[in-house]
Amino acid sequence: MLQKTGNKIDGVVAANDTLANSVIAAQQARKLDLVPVTGLDATAQGVQHILAGEQAMTVYFSIKDQATKAANLAVQIARGEKPTGIETEVDNGAKKVPTIFLKPVTVTKDNIADTVIADDFVAWKDVCTGKYKQYCPPDAQ
Repeated sequence: MLQKTGNKIDGVVAANDTLANSVIAAQQARKLDLVPVTGLDATAQGVQHILAGEQAMTVYFSIKDQATKAANLAVQIARGEKPTGIETEVDNGAKKVPTIFLKPVTVTKDNIADTVIADDFVAWKDVCTGKYKQYCPPDAQ
């Protein structure tokens, strides 16, 4: 995309933090000004980029929420019960699939500690390494 547009990209909504990292690396390799980049998955690398101001945000889904909802659903099905908590049905083109939605959380510099760190999804020790250590809060090191 950078080559096709002559390095003129205004922003990137990446499907995940790994792709966001590739965008950031490509911009840095070309010595371009960084544009807003977003990701998904709240990886340690994504959090590093957010702290450094290289990535605007990432989307995180609480692992505890996912696990709790999945476990409750599995137990109900195993017991032969009608599952509760189904919020809607989503048409996947072949049939309507019972669906439970998870609440997405936008992770930015301002709430990293209160979200992915507090949930033990990502640890400061994995984020505060190498050149990114300088961006971490003093109590995280």
